[in-house]
Amino acid sequence: MKTINLISIILFGASYSFCQTIDSTRLEFFPLHKGDIWQYGFSKNGSPQPQSTPFFVSVVDTLLPNGHRYAGLANVKTPNTVFKYLRVDSLLRVQQYIPTLGDSCGGFNELNTYRLGEKDSSIWTVCSNMGVSLFPPKCLIRFDGISLDNKILSFKIGIPNAPIGSPQWTIQSFQLTKGVGITATNDGDGGETYLTGAIINGKQIGNPILNVNEDVQYPLNYSLSHNYPNPFNPNTTISFSIPFSSHVVIKVFNSIGQQITTLVDEQRSAGTHTVLWNGVNNASGIYFYQMIANGFNQTNKMILSK
Repeated sequence: MKTINLISIILFGASYSFCQTIDSTRLEFFPLHKGDIWQYGFSKNGSPQPQSTPFFVSVVDTLLPNGHRYAGLANVKTPNTVFKYLRVDSLLRVQQYIPTLGDSCGGFNELNTYRLGEKDSSIWTVCSNMGVSLFPPKCLIRFDGISLDNKILSFKIGIPNAPIGSPQWTIQSFQLTKGVGITATNDGDGGETYLTGAIINGKQIGNPILNVNEDVQYPLNYSLSHNYPNPFNPNTTISFSIPFSSHVVIKVFNSIGQQITTLVDEQRSAGTHTVLWNGVNNASGIYFYQMIANGFNQTNKMILSK
């Protein structure tokens, strides 16, 4: 399976609409201000991969030939080139403008995967014309609902007609965080994409965004940042900084001090790094993560809320 296909289709949904007739507060899960920036990391079978190039909202209120207005996203390396146009329609479906689709995907020249106005456990079919090998024909999407603290929307992808006679759903959720956007996805083949940093309406969230036009500057001290998001379900990102190459150990413990897992136990180069913890097999509650490196020792608290 090709992870890049999933990322290109559902890595980020954005909202731009004048009229909403359903619970419009759900639009807060797709903040969209001109200049907002997002950057994502990727992990394959638990191994961190290089972070993606940041992208940002370059334009809003763009009228396209189908008569709808969209927000446009651009890569920071090519700021004058919009690579994706998105809006949320009156049914709170996140629509991507694809001029070759015609009228067969739930919107003229549009494709939608996320539907923010659905009820819990609602299931719908992804358009069969999307031409993405990762999604089999008539792939299913299920809305798993909103977290109890009203901060996270969760979705899952399902493969219909599985051998067991019912849809086979991904274990990890695709997550949208209120005030941020999409914070986690997975490809069902060991690959996970997660937000490492963002700037939303001028406010820094998570790690600082990489400046692709400047030389790398190494941190001056060892540090362990607070995980994001927190509370989380089931994925959270932990970032740490080291001023020079060091052996780093990061472990996770439960509330009574029992070790749950070791996230890092290896030599790491100088710089800021991220690691993903997936608590899907753990119960809700308080957990602690500890970093040890060259005499540095720090422990932070995090909350898994299912």
